[in-house]
Amino acid sequence: MKKLAIIVALMYVIPFWGYPQEKNRKFDLYLSNGLGYSKVSNTETPSFNLNSEHNALLFRYKFNKDDGICVGVTSTDFSGNGFNEKGSFYNEKRVVTIPVMYSFSQKYGKVKWFYCLGVEAMKTLDDKYFFLGKTINKPFEDKWGWGIRADLELLYNFYKDRLAIGVISSGGQNFLKLDAKPNSDFKGTQKMKYSGYVGIVLNFSF
Repeated sequence: MKKLAIIVALMYVIPFWGYPQEKNRKFDLYLSNGLGYSKVSNTETPSFNLNSEHNALLFRYKFNKDDGICVGVTSTDFSGNGFNEKGSFYNEKRVVTIPVMYSFSQKYGKVKWFYCLGVEAMKTLDDKYFFLGKTINKPFEDKWGWGIRADLELLYNFYKDRLAIGVISSGGQNFLKLDAKPNSDFKGTQKMKYSGYVGIVLNFSF
């Protein structure tokens, strides 16, 4: 009877020898780059659109197979044209954001999708306005603000369950309002209403 029990046990164990088992990895690192746009509204001057390039790093801790929390940092360069009562200008901005988001993911074979939703802190690091013969640097308040953000990623595992590559779509709503500084050639309040991008993402699991 004892020998029979051993044989039955071996019948279950042997088929799995030599086959790598997928580990329940707790941490993910996501690196992404993408192009997008943003709409900038002003209370005293016409709104204008900006093109953008986003570089993001996102670190994820998984509570279980599907759910987790993400923190990271995104650096975004904006550029575009606008005008006010002083004339036409070319605007360049650099904004840093620090997101904290709930995440959910599911896997189907080698394909997996990944969704994040949460809040982010943000600050404008650089803000230049180039008029004809004149450049104005950071004419609006310099302070931190916050907004909401959502990311959606579709990934394909190309090396076991460790490395994946895919596409990302990200969008956010900014609630930060910046008042113009005195004697800055700008008036009123400026707000970056929306910012979004589509790009490529690389995922490392460990």
